[in-house]
Amino acid sequence: LVDSIKSVGFKSDQLCLTYVNRCPKQEKYTNQEIINCTPYLHSELQLLSPKVIVTMGSLSTSALLGSDIKIKDYRGNQMWLGYWHIMPTYSPAYAARSESASEQFVADLARVYKYIQLTDNKLNNNI
Repeated sequence: LVDSIKSVGFKSDQLCLTYVNRCPKQEKYTNQEIINCTPYLHSELQLLSPKVIVTMGSLSTSALLGSDIKIKDYRGNQMWLGYWHIMPTYSPAYAARSESASEQFVADLARVYKYIQLTDNKLNNNI
């Protein structure tokens, strides 16, 4: 994950990693556990006010979009949820197991990086 993020140009002060759930556990989270932690995630996102939210995997994408989804149907598509710009991609664990998914994962991160650079340049040119 860190190597992929660095490879597209991000620096550590340009991003924040967060999680759907706050309680560490080895097995898959239940729907109720996700529902219980979602308000914390939404509060954190409101405080951070990110330019883009990259959801990594179906769990985080489902937590924000509110439904069970197949990540292959959403991966790489930029969308808006209210004022949040969302870019779903594969989970880092899945990308590590599949060469094609790994390439798409890095390509998605590169698109996000380019988007942020373009929006920052537009803001700076308008000031």
